[in-house]
This record gives sequence, structure tokens and C-alpha cells, in this order.
Amino acid sequence: MHKLILLWLVILSLTVSVNSQSTFWEEEFDNPGNWSLENNWNVFDGKLGFTWDPTIYNFDESSVSQLITLDQHATELTITQALSIFTPSENETAQIILVFEEEEVLLWEYSLINGDWGDDTGTDITFSLSEYLGQTMQIKFRTFGETSFNWSWWHIFEVNITAEYTYDLWASEINGPKNLDLLEPGEWIVEVVNQGSETINNYSVNLFDYKSGNVLESIEETDPIDPGESKTYVFSWAPYASYNTLIQGQVVAAEDQFTGNNLSYGKFLRIEPDFNYEILFWNNDNGIQDVICPEHGDLVTSSTGLERVLNDAGLSYDYHNNLPIDLSTYDIIISTMGCYCLG
Repeated sequence: MHKLILLWLVILSLTVSVNSQSTFWEEEFDNPGNWSLENNWNVFDGKLGFTWDPTIYNFDESSVSQLITLDQHATELTITQALSIFTPSENETAQIILVFEEEEVLLWEYSLINGDWGDDTGTDITFSLSEYLGQTMQIKFRTFGETSFNWSWWHIFEVNITAEYTYDLWASEINGPKNLDLLEPGEWIVEVVNQGSETINNYSVNLFDYKSGNVLESIEETDPIDPGESKTYVFSWAPYASYNTLIQGQVVAAEDQFTGNNLSYGKFLRIEPDFNYEILFWNNDNGIQDVICPEHGDLVTSSTGLERVLNDAGLSYDYHNNLPIDLSTYDIIISTMGCYCLG
């Protein structure tokens, strides 16, 4: 049994403007595996991009999303993008397409003869999805023409599908500790937002353990939460065993029409074992940035990527560029195995 140290509800409600638009599906480009990428398309620095280099001729290259099944409440597709041109040309074209099982629907087409499109940091373009409710689709970004040399880049920063629900609760945020000792109480703050158009009177807010799939603690809320209203709940829980997991906030309501936002993103938690250990981190590469960090989307060295993992886990370690002669004091030794130039 999980040991409860203390559980209380913070009476804190923030009223925001009423907005019945919910995020049904979104892509912020933090996982390159979500997209099928052809030549000169890449996911990097938290965006999807087509670039001119290497120069390709008589090309037709695309990036295609995973399958997305729209429910009956979907409303709009919004794409935050920008396109930069090196040489205006009527022979190069950018397209946004919806791909269905038996057809493709062209949403947007842009010729490079028109020059740059949008602000460098991204400009929204929005399309109605009312004709495609209940269907399964993919989003396709297509580039084609005589030579990619006329392009500078096409960047897609975010893709967002919204929906309108009568009843929709969203576990919007969770905050808590990165690591705890055994039986040490930790405090987590979970925020719940009513994104529907009607008041909800009864629901549960849970502290959820991703690894075990268990609800650690729960609060039964009987006070109403109005459309656009945000409420914050505070949990205190102490671990009984040593392991690594993700802690998530969860909201459950019987009338909720969209469950895709009922679990918050995960907050990493390392539960320390009941003994001391020493870690040596040996940076054994030459500082070449050749790794895309899956969490931040930026290009980093192998050592930076490993340091971020250790720091996010709340682990203490000794950092060395040269391997110490005496290693007897260390229980764990971590070394980079990234790009290394002997010359």
C-alpha cells in the first residue's frame, strides 16, 4: 500500500476568460519519430523544416504526420509557420495537404515567386475541418520544383487541431519535486481547467504514477467549476520503494466528452535508494554538437545530453575531462561515446 503522509486541497481558484476551444491534437515537434521525412526535411530545434541544402533538382519531397482520427467536435487546424526565399521563382511551390485513405485535399499552395511568407518566428494560418469530422487523416507538407537552391527554408513551428465540447476538463499542469528519499513527503500541484461550454459539478483529481499505472491519491471535488475557470489542487505523498517514474495529474468526470487531455504531461521523479553512492562523469569527446536533444530539440554535444539527463534526475556527480587515476571511490562511471576526432 502507498503510504499517505498528508493530503489537502488548496482553496485557490483562478477565473479566466471563457473559452470553449479545446486542443484536440497538437504537434510541437519534440519527437522526430512522429513524422515521415523525405529529402531535405528534418525535425530540429522544436520545429519541422525544409532547407535548400543539399541542393536537389527536379525534386518533389514531403513530410507526413502520423494518422489522426477527428472526432465529431473538431473545428479548426492551425499551423504556425514561416517561409524564407533565396530567389523568387515561379518554378517552386509549397503545399499543405490533408491525406485521406482515397484522396488528398489541397488546403494551401504558395509559389516562391511571391517571396517570403510570414514572420520569421511563425505566423498562424487556419483551416476549417468541418467537412472531415469522423475521418482519419494525415497532414502533409509538400515542396516541389526545379531546384531547392531557390529556397532558404520553410519552418513549421506548431500544428494544432482544436475542438468545441460542451463538457471538457483538462489537466493542464503539474509541478513537483525531481527526486525524493524513501518515505520523504513530496508536494505536487495539479491545475484543472474547464474548457467546455457548461459547468461541471462532480469530478475527481488524481495523482497518477505512470510506471505502476496506479492512482497514488485522489480528491473528490463537489464544488462546481465554470467554463474557463481554473482550479489548483495540492497533494502530498511519500514513496515506499526506490524506482524512477513519471508523476502525472489526472482529472476524471463522468460527462467529460474528450479524454485526450485528462492526463497532464509527466513530471519525472527519482526515488533514491537507501544507501550512498558516488558517480563520476567523464567527458571523453571533443565537443562536437552532433546529438539532437529529444527533450529540448536543440543540437548539443554528447556530454551536454548526458549532463541534462543526470541533472533532470537530480543526481550529484563529479565531472572530469580527464579520467582520474584513482577510480576506487566511485560506484558508477559514466562516459561519453559520441563523435571523437583523433586528429
